[in-house]
This record gives sequence, C-alpha cells and structure tokens, in this order.
Amino acid sequence: MKNKPILIIAITFFVILGIVIFLIRPVVSSILVSWRDLNQTKENLKKVEEKKQVLEALKSNQDLTKVADIAEQYIPKEEASGQLIIELTAMAQGNNLKVEQTSIEKSKDTPKDTTTDTTTSPTPATSSTPAVSQIKTVDFTENLNGSYVDFINFLKALETSSRLILINNISIQAKTEAGKAPSFNFQLAGSAYYKSKVDLEQNLANIKITEETLNKFLDLKSYGQPINLPGESGFGRTNPFETY
Repeated sequence: MKNKPILIIAITFFVILGIVIFLIRPVVSSILVSWRDLNQTKENLKKVEEKKQVLEALKSNQDLTKVADIAEQYIPKEEASGQLIIELTAMAQGNNLKVEQTSIEKSKDTPKDTTTDTTTSPTPATSSTPAVSQIKTVDFTENLNGSYVDFINFLKALETSSRLILINNISIQAKTEAGKAPSFNFQLAGSAYYKSKVDLEQNLANIKITEETLNKFLDLKSYGQPINLPGESGFGRTNPFETY
C-alpha cells in the first residue's frame, strides 16, 4: 500500500510526459523546418547579392560596353548575312584573291556534323565547335581565284578572325596558261555561327579580359581584320599553319 502513491505518481508523470511530447513534437518539427528554410533563404540572398554586385560592376564598366558593341559585329545576335559577306570579301581581297561569287544559304537551328574534304591541305577549323543550345548557323559558299600561297594566307585569316567560322569543304582546280604563272580556282563551303541569346550568368564565370585583349578589341577598325586574340575567355584560335 505504501508503494501505491508512488506508482500513481509515476503513471501520472509518464502520461503527462507523453501528452507533452505529443503536443510539442509537431511544434519542434515545424521550428526545425523553418530554421532550415531560413538558412537556405540566407544562402540564396547571399548568392543574389554577389550576382548583383557583379552586374553593377559590369554596368559601370564602359570599356566592357564598348567591347560588347564591337564583338557583336563578329558574333552577332542575328544572321547578319550582309556583314558576313563583307568580312569574307575583305579577307579574300586583302590576300590578293579575286572573289568570283559568294552565296548565303538559309540558316539552321543547330550546327551539323561536318567533315573536311580537301585535295591538298587540311582545312583549318576553330578550336571548338559549339554544342550549346540557341546557337544557329549561316551556311555560305565562296568561289575565289588566285595563287595557292595567297589562298593559304586567306585560310590563316579565317582561322585568326574573331568571327566564329567553320570550313566544311574545299575544292581546288588548277588553271594553267602558256607563259603565265599557274593560278587556281578555289571553292569553299562553310558555316558562320551566331547566338540570339546569351546566358550572362553562365558566361560571367569565364570572363577574364586582360588589358591587352581589351586594347585589341577597341583598336578593331573594319570587317575581316584578324585580331589574333589569345586563348583567354574562349576568344583565341589555334593556328594550324604556324609550323609551316
């Protein structure tokens, strides 16, 4: 009998404890969820603030604005077929080649897989072929006439041009006349790329523009002028003819 009050007290204690746990547990769980959400929100706000600071810095940088304006001439947001013809013609004439014909074909939504077909020498290609969505192509063909050496120099100009151009096919036909130096007819087919939409957030991490590169952009005067940018920020091109 003496132990009965103790037993009643113990039972009452455990009953009350169970009720308290039953009532408080959802509240504690809700508090923990809210705490995790708060930490996640703080982390998201921190990232947004960092992006805001980067965007404000870009907005206030007038040099980058000038670079963007110039670069858009070479990596346009639209097909810019007329500008492409001007650039190809300028590079050909700058290397003493006669332009017989230049034609532009309808653009495609995605780059096609291509192989190089030459009769004498490998075709220079850009350092990488875009595999990013939103990239489109303008296909072109060009007929040229001139010496083989001048044509090689023209290919070098294509390789070092800032405009992203891929040569898909080259055919060469020799033309000889008595008493004259041999000349050649060249026909090449290729694609130029343009991107209608740029993901600024994705590209910011790769933007590292040196003073040297900036000066080369700002000094750029006309279409078809090779600027020979270094390999930073994806602007550079590898010249396969350097060892020739």
